[in-house]
Amino acid sequence: MKIPLINSIRMKDENIGWANSSPPHDGFGDTDVFKTENGGIKWEYITTFRRPTLRLKFAAGDTLWAGGWGFEVFAASPDGGKTWLNTDWDNYRYVAGLSPYTGKIGWMASQHDFKDSTYQLNFTEDMGATWTKELEIKGRIVDLENKDGYLWLVGYNGLIMRKKIDLHTDVVVTKEIPASFEVYQNYPNPFNPATTIEYNLQIESNVKLEVYNSIGQLINVLVEGYQSAGRQRVTWNGKDSFGNSVSSGIYFYRIKTNSFSQVKKMLLIK
Repeated sequence: MKIPLINSIRMKDENIGWANSSPPHDGFGDTDVFKTENGGIKWEYITTFRRPTLRLKFAAGDTLWAGGWGFEVFAASPDGGKTWLNTDWDNYRYVAGLSPYTGKIGWMASQHDFKDSTYQLNFTEDMGATWTKELEIKGRIVDLENKDGYLWLVGYNGLIMRKKIDLHTDVVVTKEIPASFEVYQNYPNPFNPATTIEYNLQIESNVKLEVYNSIGQLINVLVEGYQSAGRQRVTWNGKDSFGNSVSSGIYFYRIKTNSFSQVKKMLLIK
């Protein structure tokens, strides 16, 4: 398949990845999304969504973030590019950088106004449905990155900034270091509408906690990132990555670290 201008590419692993194609910067056309499952040998067209984009970021699971320019500068897809949720802004924006922390949580740097040199750092906890301004700079930001508990920001004239990530979430950590990795049964179980999942981390680890339905479809990513050793507690509110309440049935939660993986079953009854 012949594909026009490619703005960015993101690979999930050596075989699976996505690429986006849209008009040059002075255009306001649509964005085409393509996917490969064989290391780029063949690309499949997935969908087209309204608004040009430059940046494509892999967030978690099959969740993608995309950023561009115009009045709908950000979009997120929880299903590998098939469905895109746009964010509407009241005036022009230009996305200078994207840095997802999980599928739903992360940062976006944007130009404050088309005629202004002000750039700002924005934070979301709901996959871009709403944004909170964290920082405003008279100068140009060009990229963002979060790694090992820090968010980095770079830009023109030697601009380099970082901050320690301190997210106020429902993840609770105790100081007692366990003797081994261990995942506990969620409680209550059966549950309605929420349940708690606890697990022990023997060492500091990159952790992913996912919820799947009974046919193996990814429903939500509750945790994705670096965590200290200790006992962890996470509450799932029985909602999918869109914020919709899921139906009654059997669900599975899977916890993965670099050296450990375990799956347990839970039951939602309404």
